[in-house]
Amino acid sequence: MRNIPRDLQTTGTGRPVLDSWVVFGGEPSLRLLKLLRPGFRHCLVLLFDGVNWVSVDPLLGRLDITVHQVPGHFDFPGFLQSQGLTVINSGKPLQNNTIAPPMICTCVELVKRVLGIHRITVMTPYQLYRYLLKRGQG
Repeated sequence: MRNIPRDLQTTGTGRPVLDSWVVFGGEPSLRLLKLLRPGFRHCLVLLFDGVNWVSVDPLLGRLDITVHQVPGHFDFPGFLQSQGLTVINSGKPLQNNTIAPPMICTCVELVKRVLGIHRITVMTPYQLYRYLLKRGQG
């Protein structure tokens, strides 16, 4: 396998990620999710490479990665907000070259891995939201 430079984080299109957003929402499809704060029961990450919008959505039984067929100038985060979801700009993914701690595979953990966040105290969508706000994102 070829070595890919660590400082080149790309979308599925091979272009460098210019910006990212975390999208929060979700209805309680499982009884266990009812324990989480309403409006913060699921999260996904939206990446933009200057041309393409790519969503990485960790679902219950699979990981959905989609390159959306919309113009690059389309305000995807604004559209998602208009649909009642909470959207926070998380900036360019961090260049974290340390090993991430072993954690249970959840939507929050997968979004954290995409963004290069290794905080073990961030385990729920609302905790991730608060962490991003404190980090100056949004």
